[in-house]
Amino acid sequence: MNSKQIAISTLSMIVKIVALIIILSFVMKYAKQAYDFGYRIFTEAPVAEGEGILYTVNVENGAGPKEIAKQLEEFGLIRDQKLFYVQYLLSDYKDKIQPGSYTLSTAMTAEQMMQIMAKDAVEEPEIDEDHPINEDVYGNLPNESDEAAGDGTYETETTTEEEVGE
Repeated sequence: MNSKQIAISTLSMIVKIVALIIILSFVMKYAKQAYDFGYRIFTEAPVAEGEGILYTVNVENGAGPKEIAKQLEEFGLIRDQKLFYVQYLLSDYKDKIQPGSYTLSTAMTAEQMMQIMAKDAVEEPEIDEDHPINEDVYGNLPNESDEAAGDGTYETETTTEEEVGE
């Protein structure tokens, strides 16, 4: 090998090492930011401690979560509207925030604010497929006094007109 080939090989190796260091530093920087953001989704503390400051927030009919997040950030109720939006998407209150006027505090977490803004949302009953609820033909649920027949159905006592008249 002549000296020219050695110099080119050494220079090529140095360029590859520098490129690898730059790539690794970017990956580490953005991985740390992604981890911090993900951690904050579930652990974000309220903006203020103690009683906080109360604000009245108006949620317009048809307002989406991004508009609500922007409004909350403008009032100083949350630190980061993007974080609130992700918290909303991962929460139990997704698609349940109702239009209205709400009094919120800087001492509340995002979860508490969403809970208040979804207070009028009708909860859908959870269906347990392993233990179905049996209804009679009139849509009545079995009473506690009804005896289980052992096959998942209920036997109810019926009263005839003759028994009522006695």
